[in-house]
Amino acid sequence: MSKKVLLSLVVSASFFCSNTHAQVGKDGPRTISVANTIVNEYTYLTANAAAGATTLTVNNNNLNVNSRFTAALAQGDLILIIQMQGATVDATALGAPFATFSIPNSTGWGAVTNYNNCGNYEFAQVLSVTGTNTITILCGLRNSYTSAGHVQVVRVPRYTTLTINSSLTGENWNGNTGGIIAVEPQTSTTINAGGSIVSTGIGFRGGVASENLSGYGAGQFANDDGTEGAEKGEGIVGFTTEYNAINGQFCMGAAANAGGGGNGHNAGGGGGGNAGSIAAWTGYGVSNPAYNAAWALEVPSLVGSVSSGGGRGGNTFSNANGNANSDAPGTAAWGAASDVNRNVGGLGG
Repeated sequence: MSKKVLLSLVVSASFFCSNTHAQVGKDGPRTISVANTIVNEYTYLTANAAAGATTLTVNNNNLNVNSRFTAALAQGDLILIIQMQGATVDATALGAPFATFSIPNSTGWGAVTNYNNCGNYEFAQVLSVTGTNTITILCGLRNSYTSAGHVQVVRVPRYTTLTINSSLTGENWNGNTGGIIAVEPQTSTTINAGGSIVSTGIGFRGGVASENLSGYGAGQFANDDGTEGAEKGEGIVGFTTEYNAINGQFCMGAAANAGGGGNGHNAGGGGGGNAGSIAAWTGYGVSNPAYNAAWALEVPSLVGSVSSGGGRGGNTFSNANGNANSDAPGTAAWGAASDVNRNVGGLGG
């Protein structure tokens, strides 16, 4: 099971193709005094939008269904357009690991092959709102967006000043919307004692734990069989639907920035990662010098590992107290009627 990847954005920006800025600050001053206050409203694109386009087709253009603003979306309001997912990865089937059950340090399965507009974002000022599904923006889009990649349209409050005395947060990501916090203060933002901007746990969803699998698993990077390992966490590729399309919902391979699922039998998943150098990624985290002897027994090259991105996954179930500094993973020292302490936990994203 992977850790959740947090997606949050706090902004203070006013940049448009017109020099008319009369609507900046239109929502007046705001003080956050209630815990877990949400100030944004969310919808999503239902059709692709190409660079230069001024018309957005969305699921619902009201953008005030929770009454977080004084009125429905209208001319002069500010929106954020952001594509959350849609990247494609190398989904080559790698099959079973080596006889020693050790996995080499390799990007292998799950390396990004194309971002496909994932990560594109920009702010836009609303020119008009038509019907229930159309938003016209003042300036043409700078980027292109693919609706299948879950493109959010987030309404951003335009405050004169923002004072935070309690916690400001956003809606939980649900596969279409959420996970974003965005505000536009015209002059100042003040965070007082007891105030905070909190995005913990509202982003990409973690994989679901699968405990006590009936089989030991074959150490695979990806599989569509839930008896081989647990689910991968969500990331910029997508989640269950997208993983199923590449036969990769389960097992240890990290799909782009999402952590892999722990393989059978009872190996923990790796933590997802969203920062660092892709070239320095191995999925094995950072080694602790105190355990160099144990790391060397598994794969000698792991000693001194300083992988970018997420953390290392756990080892599988064993029913004997072997010595990690002298008994290599996958050997009988860990108990014949067990999964012999193999390192096939999910790779960190």
